[in-house]
Amino acid sequence: MQELLSDRTHTECAAMLRLSATNLLLPDIMLEEVARPEAVNAVKGSPVWFLGYFNWLDKRVPLISYELLNGGNCEGFKSGSEVGIINCSINPNYLPYYGILLSQPTKFFPLKQKSIAPEFGRQAMRAEACWTNVDGEAAVIPKVEWIEEHLQAYVLNS
Repeated sequence: MQELLSDRTHTECAAMLRLSATNLLLPDIMLEEVARPEAVNAVKGSPVWFLGYFNWLDKRVPLISYELLNGGNCEGFKSGSEVGIINCSINPNYLPYYGILLSQPTKFFPLKQKSIAPEFGRQAMRAEACWTNVDGEAAVIPKVEWIEEHLQAYVLNS
């Protein structure tokens, strides 16, 4: 968070991934693409947050619900749902991408120090680093490493 709020001479770009109950704020470089998979192949016995695998550019990509992983609720994947394809930052040779289920179109914008502010008074949940306010919209900066560690541990052991 401090890095996002520090003085900078250049503009950082961000992607606001819109979920059903919250917005995730990520550097735009982490978002490879927004796709609409035709189907997701569920995995029997998987954790509730692991929605299955979908095909993207001839790759089998795991799909998660950030909200379910974070202890919240989610309606689940429906045909035509948008998915944010995320570049994996931990061990990308093993798992280069994963998908996060979206509920609304993603918003891209330049981040300027005056456009982002910490949002105090909200307690961060297990997958949340902190809450922010970006141009009047609440968003969470997720614990990307924590999310990817859980996903990779599940994928590796399944």
